Amino acid sequence: MKAVFQTIMSFILRANLKTKLKKKAPLRNLRASLEVEMEISSGGHTFTAVTHDIAIGGVSFDAPMELQQGDRVKVALLIPTKKGIKRVKADGKIVWVRPGDACWTMGVAFSEFEKGGRGIVRGCLMAYVQDDKGVSFKGGH
Repeated sequence: MKAVFQTIMSFILRANLKTKLKKKAPLRNLRASLEVEMEISSGGHTFTAVTHDIAIGGVSFDAPMELQQGDRVKVALLIPTKKGIKRVKADGKIVWVRPGDACWTMGVAFSEFEKGGRGIVRGCLMAYVQDDKGVSFKGGH
């Protein structure tokens, strides 16, 4: 089962090997450079994207359409777990937007997870802390 989990993680996730662990950093600031599929809905529009990084407090990603800072969004993340891929749903809002050539890079701060979602994201992040891959502590969303 562990081999299946590792295969799923390596297939779906590409982690940067920058690691900066600080013993007393709060868990809410834990950010892992993980790429997972996600779906974003806002203002009657829905699109898919891939995360740049994930934290318990939010995610960053590239979007094919511009959303405005302050826009409310619904997010569904496909998080790998030891028991397979789990769909985690959360409400949030756009907290920053950077224009790019063909897309917009933006960050979402989560305001509320569906039941159990926060724990699934936390478990994924903790697995990366234990593996010491692509994890850093930065200011949270």
